[in-house]
This record gives sequence, structure tokens and C-alpha cells, in this order.
Amino acid sequence: MIEIAGPGVRLCDRVPRRALIQAGSIGALGFGLSDHFAARASGRDKDLNCILLWLWGAPSHVDTWDMKPDQSEEIRGMWKPISTGVPGMEVCEHLPRFAKQIKRITQVRTMFNEAPDHPEGAAIALSGFKFIPGKPDKEGPHIGSVVSKFGKPKSNLPQYVVLGRELWDNGARVPGQYGGFLGGAYGPFRVDDPRQGVDRLPSIQLPAGVTPERLGRRNLVRGQLDHFDQHVQNRDLRSYDESVQKALNLLTSAGVKQAFDLSQEPESLRARYGMSFFGQSCMAARRLVEHGVRYVQVNWSRHPGADGLEGWDVHGNFGGFLTDYPKKQFPAFDQSVPALLDDLEARGLLENTLVILATEFGRSPKINKWGGRDHWPNCYTVMFAGAGVEGGRVIGESDAQGAYPETVGFHTRNMLMSVYQHLGLDTGLALRDAGIVAQDAPIPGLFGNRG
Repeated sequence: MIEIAGPGVRLCDRVPRRALIQAGSIGALGFGLSDHFAARASGRDKDLNCILLWLWGAPSHVDTWDMKPDQSEEIRGMWKPISTGVPGMEVCEHLPRFAKQIKRITQVRTMFNEAPDHPEGAAIALSGFKFIPGKPDKEGPHIGSVVSKFGKPKSNLPQYVVLGRELWDNGARVPGQYGGFLGGAYGPFRVDDPRQGVDRLPSIQLPAGVTPERLGRRNLVRGQLDHFDQHVQNRDLRSYDESVQKALNLLTSAGVKQAFDLSQEPESLRARYGMSFFGQSCMAARRLVEHGVRYVQVNWSRHPGADGLEGWDVHGNFGGFLTDYPKKQFPAFDQSVPALLDDLEARGLLENTLVILATEFGRSPKINKWGGRDHWPNCYTVMFAGAGVEGGRVIGESDAQGAYPETVGFHTRNMLMSVYQHLGLDTGLALRDAGIVAQDAPIPGLFGNRG
């Protein structure tokens, strides 16, 4: 949201300037709609979308999809593996529906990074850049921001949408969620909770007392916006010249509201996804790519630990217990992820939608004295489905305890290079010149021979 210095100032027709400009904002800390339209860039990309399911808090890979049943109890944990129907691939007994999806999924089991805690892990997982305290100008741009800037837009909708509240930990905003050094114009359109109903989504509502007809007086509105330069900090107002009208059209477009309106879905399908925040957000993600959004991220929760639908943080003495998983995390995950993949397939969307299940790191191979597992960035799993991904595969093998890569390890930047290339972004020139990618190789075989 654009910040206005000083108190609100009323315009000649008694509409507060702050109210008017907030109507053109995207999310609580997102970017202006006019910035969004001015920011678009054409690309040579493929006609692919991306949905990232952000499993905030870091699920234990050893207790879910990289189980070690032959190890001692302090390593193997308390649950048994079950067959997925793919030879040699098993998952936790509490994920029976997800087990049937493994035939669609490629697992990369040797992911690693150098992040000791959640904010650092999220920053490097979502942007590829290390968290540098006190240096916001060095903050890396989020994956969705890169797609928004360098990708070819598929509709008039924002091309980077986040479903879920802003990620926070230890009382601070987590870096790597916005445009970073690309600028605020490439931040997300955020919907805190799509279950609240489209008429309650503040990001696409006009301020009180402003009708579409009133907002449509283009000359008046543009004249008012032209004077905002003395109040707005760190914005290039020249971008408004060509994009204000498109922003106003977006605010008053029935099609935009339709894309976010879950009430148009059959109740039976909504129930199949589950009525949890995560389930309905997965459904909303499908609707958004169906309506022309390139990148959608579903945040499991705002905080890595307990926050409504509990995050996946399980230290035992704080942040949840492993024994919570079957009661809280597993049921929602096991219902919603299969529903999303099945629904995308049924609608012919899975072939051009890359679905990523990602997290900030893994969890320690040994259960600690409190009955939990601690942060473990040395080895963890990220999963991929759709968009031509060959399912039923594992790339990389962790060691006997799930502690370190047994085969070649892959950093988050290797994964991001693979994703950017697969989406058709210009990693050889445009992204390299912008400082987003360097010499990091893609993960071999993840998306075919190209990586």
C-alpha cells in the first residue's frame, strides 16, 4: 500500500486522498494497481502458470515423504510408511490420499541451504538471496515478483497473488516476500483469507462513498493523482500516466471479483478441498490460474508455529509437537493437496500449471528430548507436479538418517534457476543482468534434459 506522508487530505469532492489511493492498492503492504500495470514486461516465456504451496514452519521430511523405517526409533519416529503404488516410494501412514498422488510428483530429496532459522530460510527459499539485516536495498525479489516483472502477462489480473497473511516470525516481517531490489511495483496482490467472501476483500473494494461512476471521471482522478508526488515516497509517478485508467478498470471490473469469488464453486467441490483456510486457498489458487494469474502462492499460516491452522514447526518444547501432526497438519494437507491436483487435472490445467510444495528447510534427523525435531537446513525435500513434470520420481537421495545428501545436493538457487527456465524466463540475459541469477546450474532432469 502506498504510504502518504502526513495527515489525510480531502479532495474537492470530499473524498480523502488516502482513501482513494488505498483503493488502488494491492494488499496491506502490496503495491498500487497502477504500479502493477506500468510494471508489466513482455517476455519470451512459455504459457505456464505456477502455484507454490508454502508449508511454513518446515514439515519433517523424515516423518512424511523421506522416511527411514530401518533406523532406531529416535530417528525413524513413531509412524509407519505406506505404499504409494510407485515401487520404492513410500509416505507416512497418515497421508493415504497424498500417497496416491506420488505418481504425479517428482521429489528432490537433497535440497539444502545455509539458513539456521525461519526468516533466513524463507528469504533464501522464496528469493534465492540471503537475509542481510539492516540492508533492505539488498533484499532479493520473490519468485512471484520476478515472474511479474519478466514474465508475459496472461490477463489484466495481477500476475503475482498471495493467499494468506504476510509471513512473520519473532515479531518481524519475513524478508523475501516482495519486490526487493526490483521495487515495490512488483509486490503481491494479497488476499488474507479467500473464505471471507469477495465483497469483503479490501484489495478490490472502492472506498466508502465512491461509486464506479464517480471513480470513472478520468480527468478528475488523473489530475488528483498527478499531485500525489509531493506526498508519496520512493515511487516513480511517471508510471501512472499510462496505467491509471487500467487500474480504475480493474477496481470496477466484475471479472476481477469473479476470479476471487469462491461462492461460484459447487459446495460439493468446496467440501472436497476442505473448508480449512488451506483447503479453500488451494481452490482459490486454481480459480486464479484459470482466470489468467501466472503465479499464486498459498501460505499455510502467517507464523511458522501455532497460528489458527498450525504451522509445521515442531520443536516439542515450543512451536508444537510431532504428535500434533495427525490431529492438525496432516488432515488438511492430505485432503487439500490431492483435491488441487485432481481438480487441475480434470480441468486440463495441470499440464500448464507447475505446482511446487516447498518449505524453508527440513527438520533434524533425531527426535529431541521434548519429542520434537529442530531446524535442519542440511537436507530436505521439495516436490514438483504438473507442467510436464514426470511423476513417480526421486532426484537425489539423502543418507541413511535423512541428515545429509548421499548424492549431489541442490541449493535453493539451483531450484529457482530450474523454475525460471521452465517458465521460459530469460535467465541467460534479462535475469542475469538484473542480478537475480548468476552461475547457478538448474537441477538436472527436473524438467527433462534441460533441467
